[in-house]
Amino acid sequence: MTFLTLDLKEIKFILIRITAFTIAHSVTLALSAMDMLRTNSSLIEILIAVSILLASIISLVKPQKQIHFQTKIDLALIGIFGLIHGIGFSGLLTSLLGKGTSVIQPLFAFNIGLEIGQIIFIIPLILLQTWMSQNTTTWKPKYIQIASIAGAVISLMLIVSRL
Repeated sequence: MTFLTLDLKEIKFILIRITAFTIAHSVTLALSAMDMLRTNSSLIEILIAVSILLASIISLVKPQKQIHFQTKIDLALIGIFGLIHGIGFSGLLTSLLGKGTSVIQPLFAFNIGLEIGQIIFIIPLILLQTWMSQNTTTWKPKYIQIASIAGAVISLMLIVSRL
């Protein structure tokens, strides 16, 4: 949800956030895929939905001038979310690899693909937001609110369905 407030002028900060998430994601994904970290998958699914809910709430309550995740605390939060999401993907990666397969090369490829996929996904949104902000001054707060509320509602539905 934090990407909702960004435009082309802030590409450096967008890439820092994406990379921070991917690095954290990689740590728990690797530990889980190598069977060094075991967790309850139902709990992880709930925690993933909670992380989305928290990101949505932050986008709603943080003043727009302060919403840019540039502080160490904000990057730490992104890292924690990445750790949780990495555990969530470990089951998929493990099932794709099969038993006895080396994890290092597929894990590296998976994470590079994830990083590229996130960048490819976010670039059209950034371009659209940049264009929209040049053509109107009132769209951004409403867009952020609508998207954040939608994210919060969907994540709440996921949490409730998994309890």
